[in-house]
Amino acid sequence: MTEFLPLRGLKYNLQKFDSLDELICPPFDLISPELKQALERKNQHNAVWLEGTAQVNDHGNNKYIDSRNTFNKWLDDAVIIRDETPLYYLINYNYDLHGNNSSVAGIIGMLRVEDPSTNNIIGHENTYLPIVEDRIQLLKTTGVQFSPILAAFKDSSHSVKNIITRTLQHPPESQVHITATDFIDIWEISNDEDIKTIKETLGNSKVFIADGHHRYEAALGIQNSDTSTFESQHIMAALIDINDPGLQILPYHRIIENVSAEFTEAMHARLSDLCINSSEINIQKMSKQEILTLISETTRQTHTICTVTPNRDNLHIFNIDIKEPPESWGLLAQSDAWVLQNQVIDPSMEECSQCEIRYTHDLADALDTSGALGIFLGPFPKNSFEQVALSKTNMPPKSTFFYPKMPTGLLFHPIYLDN
Repeated sequence: MTEFLPLRGLKYNLQKFDSLDELICPPFDLISPELKQALERKNQHNAVWLEGTAQVNDHGNNKYIDSRNTFNKWLDDAVIIRDETPLYYLINYNYDLHGNNSSVAGIIGMLRVEDPSTNNIIGHENTYLPIVEDRIQLLKTTGVQFSPILAAFKDSSHSVKNIITRTLQHPPESQVHITATDFIDIWEISNDEDIKTIKETLGNSKVFIADGHHRYEAALGIQNSDTSTFESQHIMAALIDINDPGLQILPYHRIIENVSAEFTEAMHARLSDLCINSSEINIQKMSKQEILTLISETTRQTHTICTVTPNRDNLHIFNIDIKEPPESWGLLAQSDAWVLQNQVIDPSMEECSQCEIRYTHDLADALDTSGALGIFLGPFPKNSFEQVALSKTNMPPKSTFFYPKMPTGLLFHPIYLDN
């Protein structure tokens, strides 16, 4: 049985700040060194100071000790304060994506960490051990979870949805602007009856980890250690109804740098072996926006992958709708990211020692990287995601980009504090 409890969290003291706008930051894995520096310049109390990515600072201390010292100072200075009682927080994330306005509502609380064998909390992606170890060390040193994971649940009774709908009719208690068009409204849920309903409803639901596999594994590592506490047996999570249309699954595109003409030809040959048809379009005379629109519209077709050659002269289109995949592939055959990674990229990278791969959800970023092979995927359907997740068959990292992402700085979850 899943356990999702109200959270007695820590939060920025808004009596000291006009708003949260300059204090929040993206999740740690989306922060580049350049963005980290920009956020640090933006505000000396930005949450990036707690989840920064630099290994060593100018004083020679490692980043974990820096984060702990910074956090403790903010506590002492009442920059961060703690809720008097446990609460659920309702957030409504309003955002613009490619010119379309949408919103998604979720509830932040603390989710009990469980071993995957219980089949109550279900992941879907493999993780990188160094990143898990990094998050464990940060958690052990600071004693705080700085950002909520994003998870999805199924609410067939609509009990939680009814609470959300009713609460959204009231003015929010606070608001934070992410960009000029995107903002989050926040409400506290303290009504005993609502808290009971949320506990009971989510206690009977499976929970799917959407974003935060590394942080979840880190919390599991802490839970199994000799420093475990009741709070550390739980992870701060934003839970969203999987059927909420505002919860979207966007693709991660691949950028392979330092490639040769021979490498590109070999990649295309492997893709051709898998696909039922392919085509090629000369894009030399097309504008950037025309190319982006063409890629976006093309990859919306089921199981369609596009590549743009390093010299940016041709767009190759591959339909890899495999009618009879090998039995060993199982449900992973539904994941273009898995097919691409395991059947095309991995064997190709073994033959190219100088090649480097990176991932981006930004279509323009993948197109702008000159001299690199850009590989573009379409979104992963929610029903396929649920089927793959329930099969307990993990996809490779960077297979899904759930959107929108929960920022760091809305709330903090202390796992060792006594008061």
